Amino acid sequence: MITATPVTDTALTSSPTDAPVELPPPPPPIDRTPDADTIFSLSSAPGRAGVSVIRVSGPRARTALEDLTARPPPPPRELRLRTLLDPHDGEPLDQALVVWLPAPHSFTGEDTVELFVHGGVAVVRDTLTALSRLPTLRSAEPGEFTRRAFENDRLDLTAIEGLSDLIRAETTHQRQHALRHANGDLERLLSEWRQLIVDSMARMEACIDFAEEVEASASSSVAGEEAGEVSHWLVDSVRRDLSTLAGSIQRVIRDSRNCGERIRDGVRIVLTGPPNAGKSSLLNRISKRKAALVSVHPGTTRDALEVHLDLAGYPAVLCDTAGIRDTDDEIESAGVALAIEQVVNADVQLFLFDLATRLDSSENRVALDLLLAQLTAKSMVSAPLVDSLAQASGLTDTPEHHPRQLVLLNKSDKFADACGANEALSHFESRLLGLGTPPLLISCENGDGLEDLSERLTEQVREFFARGVSRGHGLQVTRVRHRQLLELCVEHLLSVLETDDLILATEELRRASHAIGQLTGRVDVEEVLDVVFQEFCIGK
Repeated sequence: MITATPVTDTALTSSPTDAPVELPPPPPPIDRTPDADTIFSLSSAPGRAGVSVIRVSGPRARTALEDLTARPPPPPRELRLRTLLDPHDGEPLDQALVVWLPAPHSFTGEDTVELFVHGGVAVVRDTLTALSRLPTLRSAEPGEFTRRAFENDRLDLTAIEGLSDLIRAETTHQRQHALRHANGDLERLLSEWRQLIVDSMARMEACIDFAEEVEASASSSVAGEEAGEVSHWLVDSVRRDLSTLAGSIQRVIRDSRNCGERIRDGVRIVLTGPPNAGKSSLLNRISKRKAALVSVHPGTTRDALEVHLDLAGYPAVLCDTAGIRDTDDEIESAGVALAIEQVVNADVQLFLFDLATRLDSSENRVALDLLLAQLTAKSMVSAPLVDSLAQASGLTDTPEHHPRQLVLLNKSDKFADACGANEALSHFESRLLGLGTPPLLISCENGDGLEDLSERLTEQVREFFARGVSRGHGLQVTRVRHRQLLELCVEHLLSVLETDDLILATEELRRASHAIGQLTGRVDVEEVLDVVFQEFCIGK
C-alpha cells in the first residue's frame, strides 16, 4: 500500500544537442482557452515498479481528476489517498496518491495533476486507457511537458538542457554540473552578460540620439571635460566594459573547448600500439566485461570500439583501435588510419607495447614513431605512414589540445622471474629516456599493475578537468550550440571595439544581445526547440 508523504513541486530542466545558430521567428502564443489540449503520460520509467507516476497537464486536468475519483480535488499541493475509478463503468482501477497543482505553480505552469499509482503493468495501462477516454485529453508527445514549461516561462533553454543532462548523468561530476544548469546558474550568468550589453547599447544610442543632452548632463559631473569630448569619454567607458566582458566570455569558450563539452561526452582515452600487444584484452579488463574480441592473430581489430567509464565520478570513454603497423590489406589499412585519427584527437593516449618484444623491433616501428610524434610535436617522426595518414585525415595540432600519454608494457607474466622483466623494462626506459613518460608494467593475463593503471588514469582525468577550468565563476558550457552562440556574441563585441562608427557599433551590440537571447531561448528559437525537446522521453 502506498503511504502519503509531503511533496513539493520542483522545476528541473532539460537539454538539447548542437543546433544551428541562425533561427526563425518566435513561437506562436500558447492556447490557454478551455478547449486547449490537456495532455497525460507516464512520467516515471516504464515497466514494473513499486510506484509509477502519471502526469496530467492542461486546462482540464482538474476535471480529469474529479472524473477519476468522483470527488473534488484535495487542497493544492497536498498528497491524498484516493480510489481511482474507470469513468466508463465505475470499476476501481487502483488506490493511489494524488496531488493537485493549480497553475502557475507547477512544472509546466499549467493546471497539473500527478497520480502515484502502484507500478504494475496492468494498473498503469488501465489508468492511461481511462484517461484517454476523457474529452479533450490526449497522450503527450516526447518532451511536451517540458516544452510547455518553456513556453510558460517556467524554464529557459539552458535549464531545460540541464534537466536533460541530469536525467542522463551517469557520473557524479556529470550530475553536479547538470544540476547547476538545471537550477538556472548558467541562465543567471547569461542574463548578467546580456544586461551589460543592453546597458552599453543604451549608452551608445544616447550618444547618437541625444548627443547635446548627454554632453550637457555629463559636463556637470566631469570636471574639466570639454563639451565636445564628453561623448568620446562615454564611448570609451562602454568599450572598456565590453572589452572586459569579451574576455570573460572567451574564457568560458576556452573552458568549453578544453573540458566543458567533455563533461557530457566523457574524456577520450584511446588505446593504441602494435598488433597483438593486448589492447583488446586491456579494454576487457578495464571495462570488466568481454567488450572486444581477442585473438592471437594480428589485425583482428579493424574498427574503433568504445566503452564508457566512471573514474572516481569523472566521465571517460575508453577506445580500442586497430594495431598500428604498415600493411597491404585494404581494410586493415583503413582501420590503421582510423586508429591514428583517434589517437591524435584523444585527451589521454595509452600506448601499449609487448614487454617481451624489443621496442626498436620491426613489429613496434610504426607504433613507436606515432608515440614519438605525440611526445615531441612530430619533430622525431620517421615513419612516412604516420605523416601521410595524419595529413590525409586533415589532423593538425591546435594550441588548446595537449593530450597526455601513458606508456604501458604488457605481458610481464611471460617472464619467469623479476630479473628478466626488469631487464626488458630497462631497455624500454633507455629508449624513452628524457621524454617524460616512464612506462608502467602490467599484465592483462593475471591483472598485475592494473590497479596502478586505474589510479594513473583517474589522476590524468582529474587533472584534465582541473586544468581546463579558468578561475572565476567556474561555470562551463557543455554543448557545441552554447559555444557557437557565445563565439558569435564575442565576434560582435570585438567588432564594436574595432569600429569608430557609433551606429555600426550599436547594431553589433544588438546582434551580440540577440546571440545570448538565442542561447537562453528568449528570442527567435522555434527551429531549435524541436532539437531540444526530441531528447526527452514521453512523460517529460
